[in-house]
Amino acid sequence: MKHFIRLFFALKLLIFCAILGQGANIQILPHKKLDQYKNVQFYKSIKIQARRGRIYDRKDKELAINEPTYSVFADPMNVKGSRWTALQLSKKLNIYPPSLEKKLNRRTRFVWLKRRVNLRTRNDIQRLNLPGIHFVSEPQRQYPSQEISAAVLGFVGSEGRGLEGLEYYYDSYLAGKDVDLRVSRDAKGRPLSIDPEQYINPPEGHDLQLTLDSEFQQFLQMELKKVLQEHQPKSAFGLVLDVQTGAIRASSEWTQTHNEDSSMQNFRVNKNSLFHEALEQGSTIKPFAAAAAIEAGKFKPGSEFACLGGKIKIGRRTISDAKKLKCETLTLTEGLKVSSNVVFTQLALGLGETKMREFYNRLGFGEKTNVDFPGEAKGLYLKSRWPNHLLMSASFGHGFTATPIQVASAYAAIANDGIWTQPHLVDKIISPTGLSKNLEISSRRVMLKSTAQVLKAMLTEVTQEGGTGTKAAVEGYLVAGKTGTANKVDHIAGGYFKDKYFSSFVGMVPAEKPRFVIYIGVDEPQEKYYGSEVAAPVFAKVAQFVLNKENIPPTNINPMQVVACPNDKCGYQPLLHASISKSTTIASISSNSTTSMSTTIASTSVLNSNSLNSLLGLTMRESLRVLKTKPVKVRFQGKGLVAKVIFEQGHDINEFAKILIKLE
Repeated sequence: MKHFIRLFFALKLLIFCAILGQGANIQILPHKKLDQYKNVQFYKSIKIQARRGRIYDRKDKELAINEPTYSVFADPMNVKGSRWTALQLSKKLNIYPPSLEKKLNRRTRFVWLKRRVNLRTRNDIQRLNLPGIHFVSEPQRQYPSQEISAAVLGFVGSEGRGLEGLEYYYDSYLAGKDVDLRVSRDAKGRPLSIDPEQYINPPEGHDLQLTLDSEFQQFLQMELKKVLQEHQPKSAFGLVLDVQTGAIRASSEWTQTHNEDSSMQNFRVNKNSLFHEALEQGSTIKPFAAAAAIEAGKFKPGSEFACLGGKIKIGRRTISDAKKLKCETLTLTEGLKVSSNVVFTQLALGLGETKMREFYNRLGFGEKTNVDFPGEAKGLYLKSRWPNHLLMSASFGHGFTATPIQVASAYAAIANDGIWTQPHLVDKIISPTGLSKNLEISSRRVMLKSTAQVLKAMLTEVTQEGGTGTKAAVEGYLVAGKTGTANKVDHIAGGYFKDKYFSSFVGMVPAEKPRFVIYIGVDEPQEKYYGSEVAAPVFAKVAQFVLNKENIPPTNINPMQVVACPNDKCGYQPLLHASISKSTTIASISSNSTTSMSTTIASTSVLNSNSLNSLLGLTMRESLRVLKTKPVKVRFQGKGLVAKVIFEQGHDINEFAKILIKLE
């Protein structure tokens, strides 16, 4: 019996020690799982949104701010007379009384009644002095200049998170850290009374200072609205880009939808064409083809090309100029000035696919510029070997698509002596403590300085008398730029629309020392559709405004002064007083000829070793007609089109010279 009693007490002691040990484990030692249970049982978490960072323009004008709003909540346990309280609140909150009464009768210590009411409503409710009714301050996003900046800024959702534009792209900086209010519960799980003053100064998000100038932005917007009224396009958009820094000083778009409804909601559903819309740009691409040829040493600005009656047939394709010119030859500068597709087709064939494609690649076509804006498009662009038809089309801006920001950045590289700089919308990020952080901007050289300078001088001819961009000229300043008019692609039926165009003008001012590149695009204008008629006048007005605002004085300067290299090296001759219609037709091809184009020859022109490149891409018969009045012996090799011209004897066209023309 004794043994049994001892065993019984030993067993009880062991159980007691186990219970004591477990109690000590729970009460003394840390236990994560039990802590979680405790937090769930004894605390209730209420998330309060933090104050979002503000957005300013480059001159500290507020573009996006937070206006204080007040959210109404109740402590039902302290409410006296839920029905009477609901009736009083329903008039101020515009909520159905039974719905409020139902919330006030809940067995809880916290319930939201209405989020984000204005100060007047808050004061009206406070004057009622209702027990158990409290307020908490919550910020609401406001845009003082929403019409001129909405397409860039974007907007935030009901939960205070950025959903579009810069609000979305920089959301991680702008959004402050939300605050969690912990409300204690009693032993039965009922929330205890909370102090509404717990939430006074929530953490703040970072502020953004943009590169945008609100004055530039507003003027650009105003001019784009006028374009819609006058030409009825689908949309019109433009940007002003700082040449040296890549800072976007203005970026605006106006569409027919905006014309009909300028509410903020309408701005939210439209994409930003400057960054999202990749189009065939047309003749604004021609300067890059010219730059590629000059940089490769294949052609000079004074190299001559046959006019060919404004048409050239390569295989089964016929390429025509928009307007037929009465000329026999055009220099490369003249071809750029009058925007001749025939000249640039010959240039492309003479330059070759590899050199042109590699030059375009360096400019960034087919790649994102990495501008700080969400959803940037990179365009449809073939980086590998180009077929012959794409080579010719690419020389005058067809066969691939590019966004306006890609084109503007490439023009800025010309303006900045060959250095491409990453475009950007945000200048610096400012922390709540006031410390600022400047963004890292990339840059790279994409062309020789001499190439860029010669090209600037050539582009000034476009806005001089006889050029396609005379309406882009700004009195007292030298403007370098290019018009563009492109048929739009029919993605359903294939090919191009015959009555839908994209018109544009891109230019730099002042040309002798460019500060800004301005891009103007007009999508599907009605009746008048040439870039020279639709986009160039807008460019002139915006450029004049920008130059005046920046206090850049007028400079009457000759285009020749833009070039910092001698004529014999660059081959550039100013054309301010030159007449393109300076030739007389002295030959025509007979009706039974197998050639596909007519050729005219300037009776006063003299071919030299450089201008022999104008034979490239021609047939044997066409080459003979160009050379028949010249004292030179010619030998042909191969079949097809002229691919190479070689001096076998001599270096200039004279009676002693012999040349070999290779056909492929």
